[in-house]
Amino acid sequence: ILNLSHFIYPLIYLIKIKKKEWDIIICHESYLMPLCIFLKLFKKIHIANYIWDPIQYIYERVYSKNHNYFFQKIFASYYLQKPIRKFRYLVKNYESVLIVFPTLCPLAYRFAKKVQKISPNKCLFVLRISGSESRGIFAYSNFHEDLKAFLQETKLDNFRIGVEVMTVLTLLLDNGIEPTKVFWCPIPSKVINLPKSKAIFSKSESLNIGFLGSARESKGFDAIPTITKSLIENDIDFKIFTQLPSFPWLKSKSTIAELEKFGDKICLVDSMIDDFALENLLQRMNILILPYDLKTYRFAGSGILYRAADLGIPVLTYRGVGFDWDIKTYKIGNLFNSLNEIPKLIYESSIWDLNNYYFYSRARNSALKKIFNF
Repeated sequence: ILNLSHFIYPLIYLIKIKKKEWDIIICHESYLMPLCIFLKLFKKIHIANYIWDPIQYIYERVYSKNHNYFFQKIFASYYLQKPIRKFRYLVKNYESVLIVFPTLCPLAYRFAKKVQKISPNKCLFVLRISGSESRGIFAYSNFHEDLKAFLQETKLDNFRIGVEVMTVLTLLLDNGIEPTKVFWCPIPSKVINLPKSKAIFSKSESLNIGFLGSARESKGFDAIPTITKSLIENDIDFKIFTQLPSFPWLKSKSTIAELEKFGDKICLVDSMIDDFALENLLQRMNILILPYDLKTYRFAGSGILYRAADLGIPVLTYRGVGFDWDIKTYKIGNLFNSLNEIPKLIYESSIWDLNNYYFYSRARNSALKKIFNF
């Protein structure tokens, strides 16, 4: 039934659900998939830990990489048929249409290319690039080159491109995209009042240290035991809070076993806590450590960085990740070259100055306004 739901999507969409509130939590890789409607019917299911898009499952099981182009062509058209019909209606009834992509995924990019061909003179585009264009079943292996070619074929006056990290902005400029069309555009700040200072400068004080966000190999989950040992060796009083992985990988089980040996120094948090619970947990933290893989995050941002900054929580991460410019420029954390530097960096006074987080908050919101100035 779940697989068929993709192919009978137009019919499922018409099903009326009397109650708007949901009693399930779903984390999945789908774009337009109404699996939640089916799951709502099964009263025994309260939490769906992770649901892979059936189209992606079919692709991975049946199609090889040699068939990738044909697979993308066929199913991209299937997914986009309804949005394109809606777009045709809009251009018919309005003088201009502003299309905003808060986070540009590969499928959304295909939609942008299609509608630009349908009505090149009526569209105004705001495309916010976050790095997800090269992930998933509709991914572009050479996205930045394709984007450059796409913009050369279209009216550049119609476009504003937002980037989450400065490494991507530099890459786009190096690829010949006009500087006046590319903007730094991080996730805006929702902060009104930052909490009172959490400044901790003495090793006699205990620290709550977070490794929060989805636990993955690329996010350095396997490095937590090494960091924990280093903190103990440097006589730092602490407690670590880390979420468990949603999916196991080769070393994840052994890493969890290592962490459990540290006893009450480690608090293992469920992988699927809701947003409210995550926010409450964040508010208890003094500092976050993000030992992200440099290869994976060279051109990628971090959602948990923005949430931490809104609460005045410093972040420590590797020098060279895509968002290290934010940390260096606004002093909202510190950068390290190796894990053994972490104990010394925790107590640098500059990262505990709440003024830095106010400035960062204003800069993020100001950046968002600039991108809509056509």
